[in-house]
Amino acid sequence: MREQNVSVRLEGVSKTYTRHGISNPVLKEISFVASPGDIIWVRGKSGVGKSTLLGLAGLLALPDSSSISIAGEETTQLSATQLTAWRMDRIGFVFQRPLLVDRYTVLQNVLIGSSDRQAAYKELEQLGIGDLYDAVAISLSLGQQQRVAVARAITKNPPVLLADEPIAALDEENSTAVLQALACRAEKGATVLVASHDSALAAYATRVIDLDKGNLTEQESSPNEEA
Repeated sequence: MREQNVSVRLEGVSKTYTRHGISNPVLKEISFVASPGDIIWVRGKSGVGKSTLLGLAGLLALPDSSSISIAGEETTQLSATQLTAWRMDRIGFVFQRPLLVDRYTVLQNVLIGSSDRQAAYKELEQLGIGDLYDAVAISLSLGQQQRVAVARAITKNPPVLLADEPIAALDEENSTAVLQALACRAEKGATVLVASHDSALAAYATRVIDLDKGNLTEQESSPNEEA
């Protein structure tokens, strides 16, 4: 059985990328804890490290220093095979690009990582694309593909859900549907982190983290309290 109530803890995490001999410190000794029920809105200008932060939290990359713990277990010393198993069992991803299998139908894409057809149909309906379940992915618009990617991540029923610009290609109505779906996951005990430029997150986020020049600052009050 997949465990619930999984927290994500980053302690003194740094990440530097080197290109053509030039080092670029993207994150500098970042520390924070994301807890079950949180919807954390990660803000910042393009290039400040929002995607890098989500990649580290999702075990897609390793930090240069310090530690990342999920469900109380240190992960930075795990093998590649163990990291893959952790991601598959505990973490759902929504990337900036949908990353669908073009030749698969919508339903087949959503069921990657899950066998719960009923849950898949439910998520597709809630995201306004239930009638497209048998459409081939390559025939969809970018916005439709992105909603399929969201449905895939949620249908997996992960205790940790990471979304990188999930509503960038969507109109207001469909953005609302996606954000409501993410909020529903948090209400059920998932730990949710969302990187986005869109202020629509203010109505859903329980916490706000700002990234700037490698540093992290958390807002003292929730966006709902400020509204």
